[in-house]
Amino acid sequence: MRVIFAVALAFWMVATHGAAADVQALIADGKLQPALDQVEVDLAQNKSDVTLQFLKGLVLARMNRLDQAAEIFQHITEEHPELPEPFNNLAVVHAARGDFEAAQKALQMAINTHPSYATAHENLGDIYAKMASQAYNHALQLDEANSSAKAKLAMIDDLFPVPASNNGAGKTALAAAAPTNPGQPAGGVAAPAPAQPQPQAQLQPQPQPQPAQPVSAPQPVAVDTAPEPEPVTEKPAPVPAQVSSEPELRAAVESWAKVWSERDVAAYLAAYGAEFAPADGTSRAQWEQTRRARLQQSSFIRVDLASMKVVEHGPEHAQISFDQHYQSDAFSDDVRKILIMKKVGADWKIVEETVR
Repeated sequence: MRVIFAVALAFWMVATHGAAADVQALIADGKLQPALDQVEVDLAQNKSDVTLQFLKGLVLARMNRLDQAAEIFQHITEEHPELPEPFNNLAVVHAARGDFEAAQKALQMAINTHPSYATAHENLGDIYAKMASQAYNHALQLDEANSSAKAKLAMIDDLFPVPASNNGAGKTALAAAAPTNPGQPAGGVAAPAPAQPQPQAQLQPQPQPQPAQPVSAPQPVAVDTAPEPEPVTEKPAPVPAQVSSEPELRAAVESWAKVWSERDVAAYLAAYGAEFAPADGTSRAQWEQTRRARLQQSSFIRVDLASMKVVEHGPEHAQISFDQHYQSDAFSDDVRKILIMKKVGADWKIVEETVR
């Protein structure tokens, strides 16, 4: 049974204008360096063109320049967090780099954005299977006689057989594609139906070399199709699935800034959920100790927020971005901050905090 690691990346492009169509044609012909040169020239004239940004990410991923591709796709998710497909795209690049935890997180964001996005659900299952395979292999390295681990690993291998290597297998496959009908991308992988037919793109992760293991682990299979792109006139607007929680979210963030300015340690720390993990890798206890000391040692703190943007990912998750001006008696700075919020009971809590 040949099971594909399905990663249809149906990005809703703003418009397939002449420049984008030229780049897509070069990608389809396998002329990656000319495609990259062309898209960079076009972006120099219009750096905010989302279609060209996306195509540059596809070219870089096809060239196996995965770190640069990840930066571009990450930027797109920040600028257009209402779309699930870019999160799925970013997950593919993470998987190609062997970072399955990051891939899992990106896919979960795609699902939060669009709960009916079948491709992301399927990819998430494949990620879980890959992680389970690695865990079972590790268990067998520690105990070769572990019959339970052998049986479980054999079940995964039956579902995800390792493909024979031929004809350039191991290269990341990439293609621009248009759906055969609304909601059905090329390759037969279901995607959420937009308001009208939209051009799509597909990307497959670069299989990473694996260390020798007692039992082989599943590997992704690349798929490459390249139908002619079809023009569209506009990007579909997302349809709200529930009553907006934006007023509550704005109030929660403004309250967080207020108690921070007032140096109310207990209220400030209570704004963060139990799932919150510091971005610098320190433990939650160390982070709380550091924050408590800084708030108590400052003679004054002022936190001002501006240009706030709220994007809801279902009824229990949201992303809030804003410009933050911080000033105290010892330090001041201006940053763009992104908070991931989760509904906990009647309150919204911060579960992730990053600075751009």
